[in-house]
Order: sequence, then C-alpha cells, then structure tokens
Amino acid sequence: MKWHAARGRERRRPTAATAVVVGLHQNGLGVARALGRQGVAVVAVDGPQDDAYGVTRYARRVACPDLRGHGLIDTLVDIGRTLDQKGVLILTLDRSVLLVSEHRAEIEPYFVHSLPDDAVVQQLMNKTTTEAFARAQGFHVPRTYSVHDERDLDRCLEDIDLPCILKPEVKTVEFVERSPKKAFFVRTRDELRELWHMVTQWEPGVVVQEWIPGPDTQLVFCLYYFDREGQPLAAFGGRKLRQFIPHCGTACAAEPWDDATAMSEGLRFFRAAGYRGFGAIEFKNIDLYSTGATNYFDDLSVLGLGGTPPYTCTITGTCPGTVRLEWSGAEPNRQQGILFARNTGNFTIQNGTCAGTQLGLGTNQLQLYNTIGTGSGAGSVNAQAGPGACDGFVQLIQVPGCITSNVAQVP
Repeated sequence: MKWHAARGRERRRPTAATAVVVGLHQNGLGVARALGRQGVAVVAVDGPQDDAYGVTRYARRVACPDLRGHGLIDTLVDIGRTLDQKGVLILTLDRSVLLVSEHRAEIEPYFVHSLPDDAVVQQLMNKTTTEAFARAQGFHVPRTYSVHDERDLDRCLEDIDLPCILKPEVKTVEFVERSPKKAFFVRTRDELRELWHMVTQWEPGVVVQEWIPGPDTQLVFCLYYFDREGQPLAAFGGRKLRQFIPHCGTACAAEPWDDATAMSEGLRFFRAAGYRGFGAIEFKNIDLYSTGATNYFDDLSVLGLGGTPPYTCTITGTCPGTVRLEWSGAEPNRQQGILFARNTGNFTIQNGTCAGTQLGLGTNQLQLYNTIGTGSGAGSVNAQAGPGACDGFVQLIQVPGCITSNVAQVP
C-alpha cells in the first residue's frame, strides 16, 4: 500500500484507526481528501468502473463488484480482516445505508460506525413513516399522499392541488440507477398519472406532496453530528442559492446561513427520533416548510416550521368528567377520526384507506372512538370521560389524505 502526502505537510499516523469510506462521488471524495490531509489512512470502496472521479492521492481504492447488494458487506468484511484494529466506517451513498444497517452484525466485529438503531434508519428512510412521525411531533407538514395502487392514485388525483411533487417512498437502488430525476415537479393530473406509472416500475410506493411556493433560495439546511447519547457535537446552518433540478433537485451552490429557529427545530426532530451520527434536515424558509432530511442517504422526511398552521389538538377539562377536545389547522369540510390509546408509540395502520400511516399512539386499547367533521378547519367537541380514559392519549386523523395531528393526553 502506498500513501501520498500533499505539499509535504501531511503525515500518516500509524496508531490511528483506518477510515473506510463507501462511495467516491462528491461526498466520499470530500471525506477522503479531508481525512487524508490530516494524515488519516483512508480506504475508499467504490464500484468496479475506473471513473476519473474516483482518482485521489488520499485513499487506497478498493473496487466492489456489487455496491447494491450483499457484495458490499462481503467487501467490507474482507477489508476489516486486514486491519490492525477496528476501522471507522463512513457511508456516503444513499443506497448503502439500509444495506449496512440491516447487516450491521456482520461488519461490527471489524468496524465502528455512527448509524442510529436500525428501527430509526428504517423509519427515516421511508417518507411516509417519517412524515407521520413529524406530524406526531407537531411539525407543520405539506399535505402528503401515500400512493401504492390505482385506487390511491385516483383519490390523490381528486384531492391534490397542483402543482405538486412526486417522489419515491423509499429511494431504492433501482430507482436511483434508472430514474431521470430524484423527484418530479408535476403541473397537470395527466402528468402525475404518467409519472406514477413510470416510477412504480422501480419503486412500488410513491409519495405525492403539495408544492409550497417560493424560490430555491428559501431552502435552509441544518447539519449536525450527534454522539451516542444524542447530543450534538457540531452543527452548521446554510441555505441553497441554486439547485438542479429547480424546485426539487440537489444543491449546486449554497452559503452559510444563520437561522436559529430552523437549527432549534432540527435538533428537536432528531432528538425525538433517537438519532445519532451524521444528520441533516432542510426547511423551506419564509413559509418555513421543510423539504427533506438526510443522513448521507438523502431525502428522509418532509417537515416544516411555519406557514399554514399545523393540524393540532388539545384536551382540557377534568377526568373523570367533562373534557373538551379542540382542533385547528384541519382542512375545512373533511372527516376526522378520534383515535384513543392508553399509551404512545408508533403503530402503523395495516388496512383500509389509511393503510401505511404511522400514528403517534401505541397498541394498548387502541380504538377509533368517534368520527366527526372538521367544520371550518377549527372547532371543538365536549365528551364525558370515564375513569378508563384518564391519562390516556388522543390523536386525530383526517380523511381523505390520512393527515394526523399531534398526540394530546387526557387530563
């Protein structure tokens, strides 16, 4: 193995752990250069093709014939067996995160990593479950529809306002390799139907989301690194100046940007998720709607900070006795279900119109208590709460759209 030093200043540190970077595109190349310039030994795992972008003096390149499958795990294990001590694994490709997380037991004898628990990874890699989690935490979220079949698509077409955004529910390897775009800005219903048929060739679940107007310069991003206890060790804020594709692309130019509200809300989201390691989240400022969250695996979620009021509920009164349920931020003249459970959690609805929607409630005595109208979007209703309801939890779910409110506790 031959190590190079740039400008005569870098020195290899023989006792330091080796960094193993997966992916040598712009992110991986940046990591390899930053570590190599500090004298850290770097091994970079990339595909078998000998592309110019993968040439660097700061890393030993290892070709992996199967970056999308278990071949990556096998390559990492082979590298790990050659190291004098555990290496530090750094993932810079979206598609490698789920794979490594699912097979972490095979690579952990040879590497340390900063991935959160697999349950957290699985939740945040899926846009539908992430959006439901964000709503349960009280974030403002653009109207979002999970589309898995023609019936879902027809309901969405009847209800969605245009323009809108279409993106895969989970960014699969096949989608990344075949799709001409990572997300689609849709102007007509015919275009929406056509794009849905195209994307579902590669990813069975699709998310359709209302478009929040405003220039790309309103997109604010917050970057963090969290320790094992979920405490941020470093943070950075910025905003996009230009992205490609416009409206729903990747940043081409950005600048540092101080937005205390966005930084605080980003921390709140990651702490609620039980997150650790590298994380980033984007908000659309001014209207302050979020447009994505990433942990080197790109758009995880759709969150928000302001603009249209969130769908929220509160419960006041005395239990047992008369309690008042109040709601606001609902869409006018819709139906909403009142859900009750004895505990909070992350139960996912299995059947019916809202199948796949994740609640903020657990399964202990989970039930649909009643169905009422949303009225003008805000309102209230009184009920007699018996002893069995005291200290329980309530969440509202609006249909169509399967939009969920925050979780409120019965006093």
